[in-house]
Amino acid sequence: MAYHTDDEGNVYPDEALEAWNESVTLGVFQEPDYLYAVNDKVELRTHGVRSLNIFGPTGLPVLPTMNPWLIQTNAWKIEIQGKINKFEVFDRG
Repeated sequence: MAYHTDDEGNVYPDEALEAWNESVTLGVFQEPDYLYAVNDKVELRTHGVRSLNIFGPTGLPVLPTMNPWLIQTNAWKIEIQGKINKFEVFDRG
């Protein structure tokens, strides 16, 4: 979300500004480059990811205790193996 602010960082109220339209181009720089093009071919490199569902695919029933229940909970343990040395997002405009 973008806001217009004054020099002290105070946000201008919407009614104090005229409408505007602005295009934004963002760039991303990362090392190592996990998505890169070589000779017009794109290669996707991914991290090793493992997702473990702790309570099972249907979750843990919470309320009520009869079947079918209305509220359930679940939890996941997610493990990622890999490394990004540098990750930058910048406004190219």
